[in-house]
Amino acid sequence: MPDARDLAVSALGAWRRDGAWSDEILRSNKQINQLIPADRALVSRIIYGVQQKLYLIDWYIGEFSSIRLKKITPKILDIFRVATYQILFLDRVPDRAAVDCAVNQAKHDNPRAAAFVNAVLRAMSAHHAQKKIPENDTVKYLSLTESMPEWLVKRFINILGIDGAKAFFSACNEPAPLYARVNTLRGNMDELKGELEKDGVVFSEVFGYDNFLILANTGDITQLSAYQKGLFTVQDPAAWLSVNAASPAGGEVVIDTCSAPGGKSFAAAEMMGNHGTVKAFDLYPNKLEDIDLGAERLGADIILTAPLDASIFTPPLKESADLVIADVPCSGFGVIRKKPDIRYRDEADAAKMPELQLKIVSNVSAYVKPGGRLLYSTCTLMPEENGGVVAEFLKTHPAFHSVDERTLMPHIDGTDGFYYCLMKRD
Repeated sequence: MPDARDLAVSALGAWRRDGAWSDEILRSNKQINQLIPADRALVSRIIYGVQQKLYLIDWYIGEFSSIRLKKITPKILDIFRVATYQILFLDRVPDRAAVDCAVNQAKHDNPRAAAFVNAVLRAMSAHHAQKKIPENDTVKYLSLTESMPEWLVKRFINILGIDGAKAFFSACNEPAPLYARVNTLRGNMDELKGELEKDGVVFSEVFGYDNFLILANTGDITQLSAYQKGLFTVQDPAAWLSVNAASPAGGEVVIDTCSAPGGKSFAAAEMMGNHGTVKAFDLYPNKLEDIDLGAERLGADIILTAPLDASIFTPPLKESADLVIADVPCSGFGVIRKKPDIRYRDEADAAKMPELQLKIVSNVSAYVKPGGRLLYSTCTLMPEENGGVVAEFLKTHPAFHSVDERTLMPHIDGTDGFYYCLMKRD
């Protein structure tokens, strides 16, 4: 069985070469999933940690390397990054163990590079505390210390101000709480707590959210009896708040147009007391299979799934829903703490999002009955993807008007970065 750190180097190589999302790598890599829990947790910690601290890690490597980073072969650079993360941020891993492992990895990849790796990492281990990052340029300083692209630093300074941007970036680099929402179709909060105690799970209540707990010490969450009994679902409070604002009621027809991974459909079904219909659509059939399994586990019998392209009009759905949920594809900059690699998304790709978002919300608005509601939401904080899209939509759809609008932020609300706007059709 490969060493955990060998698998971390391999996974980072896949991320670097193929642009694969880190959560997909961890979920699909058989060798990682076959590790004992402690080693699997170490791989996850290293991968997410390197992505969270990449610019800072590379700065330290550059400070101790006689060779420019661009001249270092990609595999050796991956080895450097894994070892550097351990030296700088993992106190429970001795520096010597991290260095020796990296040297052995280098020997297998390029024996001539082993001495170079050894020299750089030993110097770093001994002297990294004496290195100080220049603070004269705020954007560059934040880019390095928070490992955010400079363009993203500038954008968030414009959006939140310097202090707000610092607080936001700091929150993005903290571990995301694991929120569990009680499933009222299967039980209540007391029953959930009791089952979690049997499972040995540490949990705490969430101020302001009586139906949520923060979980710790879960291990593989799918193996918990509380999970298998359908007593809870994993969901951030921000996503739940958006559905709650729309107030789906028993007997209504709800269309969730971009439904994967299913959290909003599950929440709607529970709020409706499992009476009515929730039509959960998504572009990718394999994601719908996961929603079907989740609905079965939770006892949400009213959820019906089918593949659908939300940007293309489907005539049978016209004016058929009391509530349409449009949780549209977005740049994702509100969930960096969950998906640290999102921060490296190309600026040009992010800039294309509003066009698609406006197309989707304009199309699915036709599915709303007169007097019905339309819920638009994203997991980003970019104004042009949020209020900007809504403003453009309302200009060309005078039958709709905004009745509730909110932006949530991790450094203020403790939730994902999230935006929603509830609109009503006349």
